[in-house]
Amino acid sequence: MLDRDLDKLVKRDAMPLDGIEAQIWRQEARRSASLAATRRLASWQAGIMVVAIMGSAAFGASVAAQSPANAGNIFAVHAASAPSVRLFGHHP
Repeated sequence: MLDRDLDKLVKRDAMPLDGIEAQIWRQEARRSASLAATRRLASWQAGIMVVAIMGSAAFGASVAAQSPANAGNIFAVHAASAPSVRLFGHHP
């Protein structure tokens, strides 16, 4: 009985081994190409991020250089954009 079960397992899992090395090399070539494409995409993404950050920093610096010294101070009591002025109006 055990012999029959083992024979069924052997027959079920039997596969021809001719051409297996060629299959392994084809699979390895596909995996290598996929990894190369992933590396290339990651490099492009990093480059785009660097350009975006540098552009954003340059734009922010130019806007900051053109604005008055305390224009962004929203917590100052006398500023027009202060929360107290926005809520209660300007009281000198």
